Amino acid sequence: DRFAYTLQWEAASLLTVFLGVYFVASKRFASPAINPLDKTAKSFIEVPQRFLKNTVEQFVMHFVACLILTTHLAEEQMVAIPALVLLFVTGRLCFGLGYSYGYIYRAFGFALTILPTASVVLYCVYRLVSGVLLE
Repeated sequence: DRFAYTLQWEAASLLTVFLGVYFVASKRFASPAINPLDKTAKSFIEVPQRFLKNTVEQFVMHFVACLILTTHLAEEQMVAIPALVLLFVTGRLCFGLGYSYGYIYRAFGFALTILPTASVVLYCVYRLVSGVLLE
């Protein structure tokens, strides 16, 4: 089943969210940010929290886009799913590493994450609109 195949591959994408949670937790436990109510400690976890927030946002779009794409792919085209997952995971890792060095270095990882997802969404909308118009 194509949906099962897609869901199985998406487990790898979900690991990036867990990585974000780990990143926040490890920074929190090793700093004054262990107390979430201490406003002065916010700077210790600001970057990890931003990474996690952006990763969750990107994951939701990527996950839904891949599920919708699955409805448009023939069996032999399903190779697109692991390719998209690989791009997503690589993009999130590059984004996180880049963010650690400085905000400007996150651009490559962000682009590697958002551009394939946006392309899939545009393709799926095209298929939807062209299908409606041809009926």
